[in-house]
Amino acid sequence: MLNVIDRLTMRQQLTLMLVVPLIAIIWFAQIDIKQAFETRSDSAATLSLAELSVSMSAMVHELQKERGMSAGYLGSKGMKFTTELPAQHALSTQMIDAFTARLAVFDRTPFGEGLSQALDAGLNRLEEVSGTRKQVLDQQVPVGTAVSFYSELNQVFLGLTNQLPKLSASSRVSNQAAAYNAFLQSKERAGIERAVLAAAFAADRFARGGADKFRGLVTQQDTFLTTFRALANQEALNFYTKAMSEPAVASAHKLRQIALDRADRGGFNVDPTRWFSIQTEKMGFLKGVENYLAESLIATASGIYADASGRATGSSIAALLVALGTTGFAFAVMFILMRQLGTDPANLQKLVKAVANGNLDYRLNDEHRAKGVFTDVVRMRTSLKERIETDKESLAVNLRIRSALNRAGTSICIVDNDLNVLFVNRALETLLERRQGSLRSALSGFGPSDRFNSADLKGKEVCRLHTNPAEFRRQILSTESQLKLTSEIADLTFR
Repeated sequence: MLNVIDRLTMRQQLTLMLVVPLIAIIWFAQIDIKQAFETRSDSAATLSLAELSVSMSAMVHELQKERGMSAGYLGSKGMKFTTELPAQHALSTQMIDAFTARLAVFDRTPFGEGLSQALDAGLNRLEEVSGTRKQVLDQQVPVGTAVSFYSELNQVFLGLTNQLPKLSASSRVSNQAAAYNAFLQSKERAGIERAVLAAAFAADRFARGGADKFRGLVTQQDTFLTTFRALANQEALNFYTKAMSEPAVASAHKLRQIALDRADRGGFNVDPTRWFSIQTEKMGFLKGVENYLAESLIATASGIYADASGRATGSSIAALLVALGTTGFAFAVMFILMRQLGTDPANLQKLVKAVANGNLDYRLNDEHRAKGVFTDVVRMRTSLKERIETDKESLAVNLRIRSALNRAGTSICIVDNDLNVLFVNRALETLLERRQGSLRSALSGFGPSDRFNSADLKGKEVCRLHTNPAEFRRQILSTESQLKLTSEIADLTFR
């Protein structure tokens, strides 16, 4: 892996350095964006079904009243609700038409096949309403059968709200949806109670099994209300409590208690139309609570939808800005580095390596565009080449001078500013080697192993060739103009 990266150009390596963090940024950003879009999608589905449930519950509310009037009509052998029931048929039909129109534009796709099948089953049952109405008006159907038809029809549509708590990952939405669903189920049982007691009060007794069914309805209502209270927020509970403080609610409970107390023997002595009117008024208050719960659910889902949309948009913009900023910064750094280097480091390395290996004739194709460090390296190579050429010329001159001095018959010694011997010509070297015996005895600076040849003298102080090196050095250093000194050593005189 490292070998592959090492073979890349610096531009490619910098690009790779940019791509890796960009991928990480995009990866983490897409997780947040995906979650935001999923939340928005869930909220949109909740909103859609909650809005449909408002239209559905309005239809069910009218069908609940139609069920109660139908039970009272049948229980009184057609003596009660003779004018009210046909008028209720018209109201129910109006709500059915409104719901089916709303359902026609409802997108079923997000909810799966189960909900779609339930809706189709409900629509098929709605087509049976007109036939059931005719049977009721003609008193050709038992009370229990008519009540069961409406109850089953209502339950098909109320079952749609069972989907609401499952749609959202938000506990706030799911709790509100579950509370709303529990309240709808409780209200439906209150509607069935209205129908059952309307028939029982009309007959002044319960039909066989009717008393147990009534008690079961009361228990079911209480159970669903307990669930509602456990899931609803405080605002919803306050609204419900206020609605249930109305006098009609207390009156309905008193009539219910009469039915409970005399359930097994009958003799209620309660006008069914009075009961129906009071319970319908109570149902109206329940409908108000139902509408409040639906509106609250829609408002919460709308808020979450708006927040999720904003978060999705904000996260997308933030990710884009970060990506653009990172890319821009990386390209700026890349541009600055490349401008400072003047060329790709691989080319620069080739040139430096060539210079280090002495190949000063090595050229790159883009030297005419050289900038930055590349320019300095090119100049260094040119300067080295020129200096080497100059040194070669100087060396040639020095060799010619050395050759001339070696051919001279006069003994010559050249020293540097520190009085160290730089050059001894052959004449002097020959002279010193011939007289080295007498010189060694006269000069204290030379031992038995020292030789008076060029190799031993070079780099060493010339003052060693004097009997008093310190004095000779002082004389040389104290003379500012041209120096003319004479030194006699053994039988030799040096000038």
